[in-house]
Order: sequence, then C-alpha cells, then structure tokens
Amino acid sequence: RVLQEKVFVPVGANREIPSNVRIIAATNRPLEDMMKAGTFREDLFYRLNVIPIFLPSLMDRKDDLESLIQIFIKKFNVAHCKRIVGVAADALTVLKRYEWPGNIRELENVIEHMFIMENSNNLSLCSIPESLLSATGTVLPEISVDVPADENTTAAGNLGLRLDDADIEDDAEDTDNSDDMDTSSEDGDINITAGGALDFNIEKEAFEKEFIVKALKTFKGRINQTALHANIPKKTLLRKIEKYGINAKDYA
Repeated sequence: RVLQEKVFVPVGANREIPSNVRIIAATNRPLEDMMKAGTFREDLFYRLNVIPIFLPSLMDRKDDLESLIQIFIKKFNVAHCKRIVGVAADALTVLKRYEWPGNIRELENVIEHMFIMENSNNLSLCSIPESLLSATGTVLPEISVDVPADENTTAAGNLGLRLDDADIEDDAEDTDNSDDMDTSSEDGDINITAGGALDFNIEKEAFEKEFIVKALKTFKGRINQTALHANIPKKTLLRKIEKYGINAKDYA
C-alpha cells in the first residue's frame, strides 16, 4: 500500500498516515526472468520499475578499477594507520585480469586483505589473496638468492641458514645410517645422547625450529610472506609452528 496508495497504518494505530517518499531498490537478480518463473511478484515489479537504471558489473568496466582502488587505499590508510601510496604494476595486472563476481564489495574486501598483509608502501603481488591468484592462474615468482657455488641452499639462504631440499618435508627415514657418522663434536654444537650416539631427529628438529623462528623474525611474523620467501609450503609452515609451540605474533 505504501508503494501503490502512498499511505500506511502504523502498528497499533487505527488510521492511515500518508507518506511522501522516493523508493530506490537495487538488485543483481534477473527480475524479469524471475517473474516468468513465478518467483517474483509481477505487480511488485511494475510498482518498483518506474525508472530502471542498469549499472554494468565491475568486470565490464575495468577502467574504473584503478580509481576505485585509490578510493579504498585512502579509506584503509586511515583505518589501518598506514601510508600505502598505490599498487605495484604486476599486482594491478592481476587485479584487472580477475572477473570480480562480487563486484565492488569484493574489491573492497580484497584491498583490505592486501593492506593487512602488506609490509611495503605499495600493495604488491605477494599480498593478493591466494584464492584470487589461483582464479587468475597467477604463480608467484621465485625469490632468487646469490650464494656460494659450493653451498647447497634454497631461496631461504638470505636468512643465513642452510636448508637442504628434504629438510622440511622428510621424516628422517635414513637415520639408521647414523653408525657411519663421525661422532666427534669439537665445536660442541651437536647434541649427543646419553649413550654417546648422535640423534639425527633431534638435530633436524632443532634446526627447523631455529630456521622458522629466524624466518618469522625477518618477515615480522607474517605467515604468508614467511612461507613465500623462506620457500616453505604454507601448510608445512603452519604445521611446524604448531609442532614447536611457536607464536608468530611474538615476532610481529
């Protein structure tokens, strides 16, 4: 009755009250198709559909993306007390490639996620949510590190620790060969059991914990960036953090 007759009766009242309002309704549903299917009232549609305005989805107006991102950057700089100045070129390319089914609300959510994850003054590729990277087929670049030719290191070499290929994932299946190892410990930094034998598992776990703690300190406790730059699968990193009782927030 408010739409048709512009009057209404308040709850508990016994007389009509006139209304003088302008109704603006928005939807992303195909109302005409829904009318045909009988899932939306036809009379309500024609009462609302006086001046229809069709707004294209964000996917159809990618040129607006940069302007919208700048608006959200200003908003979240205030909300998160940061000084982000823009978006890195490679990150912007990925954002433009995404289809944005959630339109502007989804864009706002993604930009806030990037704000929380970012350490620099520009929103970078590394701070984009993993789900969006996967949807666009984006693979993060590997971090190359210059190391001496005789060192067998991974990209985590910039942390000052050596990490063999299997140190994170293996289960030390070959520890039964410990009889062939030199049991001398001139530097005193290898643990020897009460029986005078070396224990590979103990040494490996001590190394893993030291490595993870040093990596978390380097990347200020940020799990995603630690996993990326230390060349550790994120699930593995989280499992090791739980195993060794490490609190990443202590290094933020």
